[in-house]
Amino acid sequence: MRHAFLNICFKATLVLAVAAAALVLYSWIVAAVEPSSGVRPLLGAEGVRWFFGNFAANVSGPPLAWLVLCSMAVGVFAGSGLGGAAESLFRGRSLGLRSSRALAASAATLVLIACVVVLLAFVPRAVLLGVGGGLCPGPFSSAVVPMAAFALAAVSAVYGLAGGTYAGLADVYNHMCRGLSALAAVVPVYVMAVELYYMFVFVFA
Repeated sequence: MRHAFLNICFKATLVLAVAAAALVLYSWIVAAVEPSSGVRPLLGAEGVRWFFGNFAANVSGPPLAWLVLCSMAVGVFAGSGLGGAAESLFRGRSLGLRSSRALAASAATLVLIACVVVLLAFVPRAVLLGVGGGLCPGPFSSAVVPMAAFALAAVSAVYGLAGGTYAGLADVYNHMCRGLSALAAVVPVYVMAVELYYMFVFVFA
């Protein structure tokens, strides 16, 4: 399974790299043949300065932070056994007493988190509302992914600790790290995809 996932990520990275190379060549040819086209060449002095000067800023945007947070949350979820318990409940299978109590504790945790989010964003003059009083744009819309990742990690950790899947907080931390290790295969795809996007913006803007 992991080998197949790595293979998919490799092929995706390769396709994105070829697309980036094609864009570099295209921008150079079009700018040379038709200077009035408005296409900016990535091989020109301006393009080279832009690429090296903005590479780190392009890659280190919010999506990278979202990837890191979500990978840690998914790692905790995968190791907690919460997914299996939820599936059993959905299919009408009976759960053991400890699993039922753990599921109830995780559900209570989810309700508590939801109540906090409502108080922070869905009441008049809530602190996470934007300047105009709306959810978007504002602190709430910027924090949706981090809050979702935190909620998934917290609910999964509570289930794992209460159900005995996790012996302690060290196990939770362990699975956070496992989630990060799984992210390693996605990072090259992310870098190539983000750079290709910004290259398109530079060439055609």
